[in-house]
Formats: sequence, C-alpha cells, structure tokens
Amino acid sequence: MVQRIELGGQPGLRGKIANLQREQADARVLNQQRELGKQAALAYYSLWSASETERLERLRYELAQKLQSAAARRLKLGEISENQSLRADLEKSQSQALLTAAQANRKIALNRLNVLLQRPADQEVVLPAPDLEPLPEASRASLLAAVDSRPEVRLAELTAEIQRTEAELAGRQSVPDFELEAYRSSLGRGAEQGVRFSLAFPLWDWGQIGAAVEQHLREAEAADSDALAQRQIVTQEALAAWESLLSEQKRRELLRGQVERFSRQADLARRGYDAGLLSLTEVLEAQRAYREALVDFVSAESEFQKRRWEVYWLSSGSLLAPEGSAR
Repeated sequence: MVQRIELGGQPGLRGKIANLQREQADARVLNQQRELGKQAALAYYSLWSASETERLERLRYELAQKLQSAAARRLKLGEISENQSLRADLEKSQSQALLTAAQANRKIALNRLNVLLQRPADQEVVLPAPDLEPLPEASRASLLAAVDSRPEVRLAELTAEIQRTEAELAGRQSVPDFELEAYRSSLGRGAEQGVRFSLAFPLWDWGQIGAAVEQHLREAEAADSDALAQRQIVTQEALAAWESLLSEQKRRELLRGQVERFSRQADLARRGYDAGLLSLTEVLEAQRAYREALVDFVSAESEFQKRRWEVYWLSSGSLLAPEGSAR
C-alpha cells in the first residue's frame, strides 16, 4: 500500500481553483438571469407603450365616428359640401386602419413579454401606471460604484485569477512528493513486513513544467486585459445610460406640457365645428396634431421608464424581483 503526499501544497491550490470555478459559474448564471430580467422589463414597457397607443387610436376612431355623424347631419342641412363629408368618411377609414395596426402591435408586444416570462403567449398582463413602479433612487455615483461588482467584470477577473492559480499549481510539479509505503510479503523463507519512506523527484520534464506555467501566465494576462476592457465598456455604458435617463426625463416633461396644449386646442376645434364656426379641415388638423402629441408623449414615457430600469439594472439591481415591488 502506497500513500503519496504532495509537499508543494497542490491539494490546496486545486481546492482554490474549484472554488473559483464555482464562483465563476455563479457569476455566469447571475449574468444570464439579469439579462433575462432586463429584456423582460424592456418588453413590459414596450407592451405598455403599445397598449397606450392602441387606446389612443381607439379614441381617435371613436372621435372620427362622431365627426362622420356630424358631417352627415350638416350635409343634409346643406351646411357643408359633399367633399367635406367624404373627407370625414376617409378620416374614419384611416382611423380604423391605424387602430387595427395598433391592436396587432400590442398583440406582438404581449406575446414577446409572455414568452420571456415563460407564460402562455396570450395571457393578459395587468399594467399599472409607470410612475407606480417602485424603484430605489439611482445616482451617477451609484452607477460608477457598481462597475466592479457587475458579473460581466467579475467573470473576467475570475478567469484571470484561475489562470494564475493554474500557473502556480503547474509550477509546483517540480516539488518532490513524499511517499509512504507499507508492505508485507510472505514469499521466501519467512514473512516480511515494514514501512518504507521515500521522496519522488521529477528528473526530466523536458521544459514541460516551464511551458505550462508560461502558458497559464500569458492566459492570465490576456484575461486581465479582458477584465480591463470589460470594465471600460461597463463604465461607458453606465455613463451613457445616466445621460439618456436625464435626457428622456426632460423630453417627457416637455411633451407632457405639449399634450395639454394640443388637448385644449382639439377640444375647442371640435366644439367650433359642432357650432358651425370651423371647417372640417381645421378640426381634423387639430385632432391629428393632438394625436401625434399623445403618441410622442407615450413614446417618451416608455423610453423614460426603460432608461430608469436600465439605470437600476446597471446599478447591479435585480430586474426579476425589485425590492418593494408590488407585482
């Protein structure tokens, strides 16, 4: 029976490598989960935007129906020309076509979100107002502080650390091993037994140990470079996300005020048309401007919420279960 004992600390190094590889696997899983959460959050707000657009197109269609009825009534009274009545019919048809397209886009957005959440494709989703989504307050400083803890960066750092440990382990192959041998023999004229101690030295390795060490060290240097590059990419991504958030927040507030002004203008135009003070063309232009302002605001709101979640994600928050979330 022979027991070999490695004197160079190889078992400890192998254990360290195993722990690092386990941590690396955990970081890889976390990165995949975070990416899935990010895609689900973006899909959620795409669905919200599509739902709001559908609602607006439905309101526009209902208004076009009312305008068509009013135009038909005024045509009978001789207050408008047949051309204006046909214009009202055309507006209704266009509104119906836009509503159909909006319904299809909402269906696509719903299916995408449900696929990401691994739910039935047609299952409806409750969409609370975006401002009701609780998220911790983020800052530029918190974004930059979270760079080193990002799993993408940690993966590259762990790869470098594993390679350095592998190089150290390869270098320990030149350290002699202690062997303990217990033997017993019944051959010959009498039984013999005893214990033998020995040291085993690697006599010739033909440069293999040195080459293995050099290879692992070079791979560690490459991994260090990857970690630095990844850290720079993540830092640039964080700074860009922060500036985008500020920009979208300002854009949202500007468009909110624009919607309020166009809403008053559209309401006055509709009342003026009913009273015979404005032409159908003026009413349609006012309604079209109001609709475009609403659609722009919905898009701005959606983009703002996406950037808000992205900043939270880049701050190493979990998009799968935010703290304090009611959903």
